[in-house]
Amino acid sequence: MYIVMELYTGPDLFDYIISNRPVTEEKAAFILEQISRATNFLHTQGGMHRDLKPENFMFENDTPGAALKLVDFGSTTGSRCAHLEEYLFH
Repeated sequence: MYIVMELYTGPDLFDYIISNRPVTEEKAAFILEQISRATNFLHTQGGMHRDLKPENFMFENDTPGAALKLVDFGSTTGSRCAHLEEYLFH
């Protein structure tokens, strides 16, 4: 079995925050919106990540305005996880 996923070349959220202190209010609002959208989508699909932390959010790339993506679904659980795994990995 092979799992093919998108390649993200940007930093994870933890490294971004450490490297870009202080984070502007505008960037913090953008980050919070991206986190909210990712977790909301996961919850609407019946999933629960169970390991939300800055290291599990990655920027797509290093460009300003790059989307923040939720990664590491190894601990994901929920009533509809089979459907979610099919959506994410197929």
